[in-house]
Amino acid sequence: MLVIRRAQMDALARSAMEPFVENVIGHLRRVWPEECAAMGEEGLEAFVAHGMAKCERYEIETEYDVGRYCDLMLLLTRDFDEDPNIPWAQDILNSPGFDGRVKVDQLMERTEALCQDMIDAIDAIED
Repeated sequence: MLVIRRAQMDALARSAMEPFVENVIGHLRRVWPEECAAMGEEGLEAFVAHGMAKCERYEIETEYDVGRYCDLMLLLTRDFDEDPNIPWAQDILNSPGFDGRVKVDQLMERTEALCQDMIDAIDAIED
């Protein structure tokens, strides 16, 4: 009888996740090279692990969506989902009718609108 111990299962799970994590890290390095360099290798890995834990909590599962969630962590703040100054993020992430893709799509749209509002406000001051 074959017995697979918990430690073996954990090792298998880690090895299966390595390409996923490496792809998210690669995405972040391409999009945010200076920020990633400033974190260093260990810091970047910890950052992605933190983002993946957040994504698991909110049922955000695909590599693409985890990468975009990490983008939002860099753009807004690492724990934007808990920031009282960003209540709309909590509303979106805790919406029971949304799957992970819809949650991240809505977060991205709302963040883009926020950035555009800031740009418009700056442009109005300069005029």
